Amino acid sequence: MDDATMAARPGLEPGLTAPKADVLPLHHRAKGDGKFPTKAEIYSNNILAHQSQTVKGGDIPVDAIMTPNQTRYPGKTTRTERTIQAMTNLRIALLHLAPELGDVDHNRRLVERGLQVAAEQGADWAVTPELCIPGYLFVDKIGTDWILPQPDAWMDRFCQMVKESGLTVFLSHPERDPDNDSLYNTVFVIDKSGEIIGRHRKVKTLRGPEGWSSPGDGCQPIQCDGVPVGVMVCADSYKNDIPQLLKDNGAAVLVSPASWGPGGCGPDGEWEQRSLDTGLPVIVCNRSGMERADLDFREATSVVAQYGRRMLNATSETSVVLSFDLDVDTMTLQSPDFQRTPV
Repeated sequence: MDDATMAARPGLEPGLTAPKADVLPLHHRAKGDGKFPTKAEIYSNNILAHQSQTVKGGDIPVDAIMTPNQTRYPGKTTRTERTIQAMTNLRIALLHLAPELGDVDHNRRLVERGLQVAAEQGADWAVTPELCIPGYLFVDKIGTDWILPQPDAWMDRFCQMVKESGLTVFLSHPERDPDNDSLYNTVFVIDKSGEIIGRHRKVKTLRGPEGWSSPGDGCQPIQCDGVPVGVMVCADSYKNDIPQLLKDNGAAVLVSPASWGPGGCGPDGEWEQRSLDTGLPVIVCNRSGMERADLDFREATSVVAQYGRRMLNATSETSVVLSFDLDVDTMTLQSPDFQRTPV
């Protein structure tokens, strides 16, 4: 969101600025050869090795940090073959990308590369930023005629890639409603079989650059690998009405693709506050890149917030995949920091 757009939105209130937890770096990397590796190849190499488990910054549960040399999963090739204990752990990859404004073909290839990197890192879920396909200010450059009902031909091909990778993907992609021609800022959830199992249309669309988009009206969690996920798009998390509705409807975790850079109207504790309000982890995939002088995402942060704090926090001037582990049975973080892999 740009400053002018946010400033024009009525009723904006400053959020709660929460302290950050000081955490240790994560030192592990799974190697890939440019092809989607087998799960056994990935899991056999995903070993945490760090020297200390000290965590500063307040009342953070001790089980939020992995024990030294603990493997994420045993050497199994499918999710159903893992032990019950291992099944509670998910590796989540945030595709913190730097899309080119208005270059849809380039940005689709960028997302495809990000998906491959996430698969090489052993991810179970991959999340893209908001409007990663056209860029945030795309309307003035390429208009909206290119936006089609979904799935279109590219989406069909991408779903096949998702199936081959074995991930669940949260993909931000505009769509046109074939019944009434309305346009939506949508996140599609594509499961490991390559099927679109749900979508969330951004509810709190902003005036100005988002004027092309009609507001959505649905706030139902989407079942992903047995986990009810509440999807929010950027400003949907500004206040607690939508997050709370998602929780009340059964969500166990909140996932938010975002295009929210720093500045006068940049993030000011909203994600931390939503994690405190709802009691749920909030996972935010932000973006990088620069679209104009006053819309610079190079310092935009991707975040994992819990207990009212930023547990993980990262920026990047270039495209990068940020991976971490979450125990979805206890909803506790299993990584002391993101694993960063260039795209």
